[in-house]
Amino acid sequence: MKTITKERIKNPFLFIAVLSLITVLIVSWLFGSEFLTVITYSEDYIKANGGMSKKEYLNMILPQILSWENSWMGAFTYLVNFFTLFPCLVVLEFSKELKGYFPHAVIYMKNGNMSIRKACIFYAILGGIVVSVSLLLGDIMLAPFAKAALTDIGGADDFFPKNFYVLHPFFVFNTLACTIYFLAGFAFAFMACSVAIWKNDAVFILGIPFLFYHLENFISSQLGGFMPLWSADSIVAFNTPHNILELSLPLLIIIGISIVMIEVKIHSRRGVIE
Repeated sequence: MKTITKERIKNPFLFIAVLSLITVLIVSWLFGSEFLTVITYSEDYIKANGGMSKKEYLNMILPQILSWENSWMGAFTYLVNFFTLFPCLVVLEFSKELKGYFPHAVIYMKNGNMSIRKACIFYAILGGIVVSVSLLLGDIMLAPFAKAALTDIGGADDFFPKNFYVLHPFFVFNTLACTIYFLAGFAFAFMACSVAIWKNDAVFILGIPFLFYHLENFISSQLGGFMPLWSADSIVAFNTPHNILELSLPLLIIIGISIVMIEVKIHSRRGVIE
């Protein structure tokens, strides 16, 4: 068991997912925050529209673009649409286990079904780690340049004392990365695991959580922002009026659905390992 745990930690998809997510965060920030647009303005364009030099203009506008709030907003401008793919990537290693490791090792297991459950939880935790680590690294890169532009960020900092955010934005955003964003990564990776034991195919493992995410957000929007289905609001937790507990509800429902899918398959006639 220690050997399989070490192999799971060395999961190549874990590193691919983290590197991919960091890359998308940076690219999304470059375009979503308009950083690239602003620094490529010509001297003549700036003088014609603002009557100042490019250096003066950049000194004025860059602190706004590099603020913690605008930086996170820019980073999630495009990422919010593809968020589920990154935590689900690590589950592709679980897919390989279902095809190779479990069929051969099941005869040595005291309780094969419990091993399947534990594996699902393990990979879901890895999915949460992918998201948290990527955001923490992003915050570390941003920290030397960014300052808080607002006094609060809505409901996400409700659990902190008044004026705590403006004094410690780095701590607040890192807290979000390790709480609601870890839970989001866990939830969608867990759903991917539940899909894998039903249909062990990469297209389904990555695609069904992705489609479910967009479908429930569409239904929620049609219902006027029905909170239990509004998981997109959890992904932009830094920019909503809801606190972390409220934002956890859609993710907990996803986890609940995944548990039901896993248990139904485990107790089905054919089981998980055929």
